[in-house]
Parts: sequence; C-alpha cells; structure tokens
Amino acid sequence: MKPAQKQLPNERLYFHLSKCNSSSFIVVLILIAITITIIIVIIIDRSNNKLADGSVVFAD
Repeated sequence: MKPAQKQLPNERLYFHLSKCNSSSFIVVLILIAITITIIIVIIIDRSNNKLADGSVVFAD
C-alpha cells in the first residue's frame, strides 16, 4: 500500500463492483440470500424448540 495510491474504501469497493461481471455479482447475491435464509431457519427452529420444550405437539 503506497501513500500515493491511497483511496477511500467506498471508492475502492465501487471500483471493484463496477469492474466485476454482473453474473458473478448475481452469484454473490444468491450466496448471501442463501446464507440469510439458513440463518433465519436456524433461528426459527431454535425458537420453536424453546416454545415446544415442555409439550411436544407432534409426538406419536
């Protein structure tokens, strides 16, 4: 990192995104969406386990 080439992080990020292909950007968005979905499912599953801790409804 040379002081002459020092840039703001936002400018560097914007330059990287504009240089990036749109297809790879879409892939990154899909990966982020999948990660968020998995996290939400895990949180809902844990909260359901906490709620149904005393009485299991679907036990047969």
